[in-house]
Amino acid sequence: MSKLWYGYDIPVITVAGEAGAGKTLFGLTCGDDRPVLVFDYEGSSASYEGILNIKRLDVPTLLLEHYNGDYDSEDIYHHFSETIRKIREDYYSVVLIDTVSELEDAIAAYVKKNPGKFGYSSRQFDKLTGVMWGCMKAEWKKLILMLCMKCDTVVLTAHMREDYKNTVPTGKRIPKGKDTILDLSSLYMVLDRKAKSGSKEVPIKPSGSVVKCRLVMKDGGELKPVLPPRLPDATPDGIRKYLKKPADLMNLNPEEQAIDESTLTDDERLALTASIASSKAEIEKAKAEGRR
Repeated sequence: MSKLWYGYDIPVITVAGEAGAGKTLFGLTCGDDRPVLVFDYEGSSASYEGILNIKRLDVPTLLLEHYNGDYDSEDIYHHFSETIRKIREDYYSVVLIDTVSELEDAIAAYVKKNPGKFGYSSRQFDKLTGVMWGCMKAEWKKLILMLCMKCDTVVLTAHMREDYKNTVPTGKRIPKGKDTILDLSSLYMVLDRKAKSGSKEVPIKPSGSVVKCRLVMKDGGELKPVLPPRLPDATPDGIRKYLKKPADLMNLNPEEQAIDESTLTDDERLALTASIASSKAEIEKAKAEGRR
């Protein structure tokens, strides 16, 4: 039973969003009385040291010191891999990776340089790039699962990027990151701090569109999703409010409802479809397990 989430297990949470959406602060404030360990690849959490109960690893500085000012992507991989193996189990409530982009690039560099460790040759990797990327995703998955054994929740943050179709920008913004993090996430949200309709005031707390959610509850013999399609308060405490009192899906307030599908971009529509499908799949899975 999770110490953080009122008995719900949420081993992996991914939060994506533009700069200033609240991704870093979300991860730093997920914990309990135990500290949060943060792998800081961009300096985003520096201003929170001494204020929040965190253990911050300033990864670029640590690497510069260790490698005398000269390190490469493979060194980033080794630092991460070696560090997580040394983490004492259950000492940290949350481990935050902020952000995933540089680490994913580092894992890819390590895998590409060491094909023999994955049962392939350099020639095979060069000719079959899909095989190389498959090995990269498998290694990334292994590392995340290893972290899940050390703490209650792993939080991954991801920036947004331009979307391209046939090398031409579509004008849309989508999350960075390999699909591995979507596959492993129990909860995946895209955060924003959009002003409410008719207002120019930017809210202090972010809202969040739920892309994927594995959290379900039993209600009168039926299993239902715990979270609404959109969280007006997409903070750890905002999530906990729904864990104590799940969303009334038949009577959602306007702030909890997904945006009108007719106004969605193709990617937003896909995200909404994925969220609905994920919730249905989790409910069917729970039903099947209950019948065993």
